[in-house]
Amino acid sequence: MLSEDIKAPGRRSLLIAAAAAILLASVVVGNGFVDRAQSKQEVVQWTNTQAIPTVALAQLTPASPHQTLTLPGNIQPFNRAAIFARVNGYVKSWDHDIGSPVKSGQALCPRSRSAAQSSQGDVGERKGQ
Repeated sequence: MLSEDIKAPGRRSLLIAAAAAILLASVVVGNGFVDRAQSKQEVVQWTNTQAIPTVALAQLTPASPHQTLTLPGNIQPFNRAAIFARVNGYVKSWDHDIGSPVKSGQALCPRSRSAAQSSQGDVGERKGQ
């Protein structure tokens, strides 16, 4: 093939080919936009129909009053602590509550001696005599 046999395309044919390519590209892009808008509308419609909750209600019927619910398991504390009284004896009466006005040195709750303390006290009193 000789270089004289090959003709360069004319300007008009190049413009027609470029216009056809641009037209084809715009049709493809436009079709993509339309398709995306339609699918978005379908998703919106589907979401709106799914947003309405469909609930089946059951009628309540009274059960027997002696019905119990037994669950497996046991209750245990996280920590075990021994609790001891701070003062020996028993409380005779509770005269004041939290927030009650009291005077300095006033007993909040008088206490009685326990049986063991009174017997030890009696022995101590006898030894002292």
